[in-house]
Amino acid sequence: MCPQCNRRLRLSLYIHDGRYKSCPECSGKRGIHVYHHFPDEFGWRNDIIQSWCKACRTHGTMPQGITCP
Repeated sequence: MCPQCNRRLRLSLYIHDGRYKSCPECSGKRGIHVYHHFPDEFGWRNDIIQSWCKACRTHGTMPQGITCP
């Protein structure tokens, strides 16, 4: 659970009018929801948005992002 909003960390949530999306993997690793620019930091598979950010899907360096407000 996110200590800030009390929602599950593995949920994909949106903030700031849908301009930021949480990455369940980043959030799980950091213990708080971590949001990245949407859709730039996520990508698509067919017509479905990826749930994990690009860095987590490629095992790259976790981007800073912004944490749960």
